[in-house]
Amino acid sequence: MTIRNNEFEQFERLFWRTLGRLARDGYVIPPTDARDVIQDFFIDAWTGLTERYDDQCGSLPGYIAAAFYKFARRRVLKLHNMRSRLASSGCLIESP
Repeated sequence: MTIRNNEFEQFERLFWRTLGRLARDGYVIPPTDARDVIQDFFIDAWTGLTERYDDQCGSLPGYIAAAFYKFARRRVLKLHNMRSRLASSGCLIESP
């Protein structure tokens, strides 16, 4: 089975539910950044995801949710790390 790009939109609820699961697991992201993560997933991972999916190995929603969870978790950690470094460098700049 192949996944067409126009099917991406069908999974938007799944992406938001997965982001909720991430938040419950301690990977919280503001809603404004969440939309960017969903769009980045489509840009960065969707094509490869569609090429690797095998319907003999599991359900499509389960496969997409697992892939998005991993992708979004890495992105959330990267955003938190970047904000942390910016806050630290801001303190350094303000010091006399």
